[in-house]
Amino acid sequence: NGTIDEQGKVHYGEWKHSGLGEAFEAAVRNPDIINVIDWKPYGPSYGALASFLSTGIKQYGKLVGVFCTQMPPESKPINSTQVLEQTMQTIDDRMLNFKYGKTEAHFYPPMTQTIANKLFEVSDRWDELEHIAGGPRSLESLQTMMSQSDGLTSAVVALEGVVVDQAWTAAPELQGSRIVVANEQLALLQAMCRDAVLTTQSSLGVTSKDIAASMSSFEANHKLLMEGGSVRRLAAKTDVAGISEDPVALDLMHKAEMQWLALKPVLEAIVTGSPATETALRTIVESTASAVESMDSAATYWGTTTRTTTMMTLEILAPVPFTGDWPAGQTMRLAAQLAESLINEEQQILPGYKLKHVFHDDRCDASKNSQIVLAEMSAKDTYIALGGTGCSQACAATASVASSIRLSVPELRVLIRL
Repeated sequence: NGTIDEQGKVHYGEWKHSGLGEAFEAAVRNPDIINVIDWKPYGPSYGALASFLSTGIKQYGKLVGVFCTQMPPESKPINSTQVLEQTMQTIDDRMLNFKYGKTEAHFYPPMTQTIANKLFEVSDRWDELEHIAGGPRSLESLQTMMSQSDGLTSAVVALEGVVVDQAWTAAPELQGSRIVVANEQLALLQAMCRDAVLTTQSSLGVTSKDIAASMSSFEANHKLLMEGGSVRRLAAKTDVAGISEDPVALDLMHKAEMQWLALKPVLEAIVTGSPATETALRTIVESTASAVESMDSAATYWGTTTRTTTMMTLEILAPVPFTGDWPAGQTMRLAAQLAESLINEEQQILPGYKLKHVFHDDRCDASKNSQIVLAEMSAKDTYIALGGTGCSQACAATASVASSIRLSVPELRVLIRL
């Protein structure tokens, strides 16, 4: 990485800016002490974290060289508090993205009120759990977290069920169930790691049987994702297809399998009665992190591929006057469909979604218009806006109704050049 010539001049190599390069430079500056370079990705080790120690080598008081050594991976300390804080921040960020959307990261706001309600239930559960996790650490707080985490898990499962069901209804080609199972794999990996650590605390009631059950579920899910099949706990319409024709998915799942095969023997040792030593737990924590990263890549691939190839439908309720005193509905429908087509095709305003107007004849009658709005809103919750109302009396009547049910009324202007 670097050399010192006979005149004491330092010559650097290609890894000058790596951890080894920093260690070399530190020893040149401070040759009489042990210099410590903290853990960071190291290029020659394919980006794996590495730490270095270095000191100067002197001959007759002159610096003639540098001694550097790379620390073994098992010497890297695990800062549990830092990991917890980073995880909490990540969940906070994702919860915010799920609520309000972040299209560049393939996060989209809830497409229906039912999904929004379930999402906010999850958010409320997480807020309760985060408050405990951010407070004083004790055995009692850990027990409280374990009991309340079940509520969070149930809320997440309920949200996933609603999303999969409504997404399948809107677009049957969505891989909703596959995404659910892939996310379940992430939860199982983290649960196995958690339970392995908690087996050291007999008062918490976690046993090796819990780990064994999670391992069995994980391997069954892996087979399902690879080969396809029916998800019995979900509806038949959510069957998972095999991935033999998808080379990208196959590669991602094979990588996830290799990480699992590295983690599995250590977990099996705990299940069969081997002591949960510090070394064993460290291996489990580090191997779980690698397995989660691989499985998350697969889950992200399916999620982003689905969202970028399939547009979800957003409905606009459009009661227009096809008949009555001012039957301008045909022209209004043409203008609305033109705007709808441009928005859906260009994907600039609502990327990942497509608009769909649902037209009804309000006969230019205020009472009929209000009846249509109330009846449609009570029948389903997929409408995101109200548009199309043309007659003044109908607009006035509908305005108060739309306001009371928090239904936006977009303004549509179409310029026709003659």
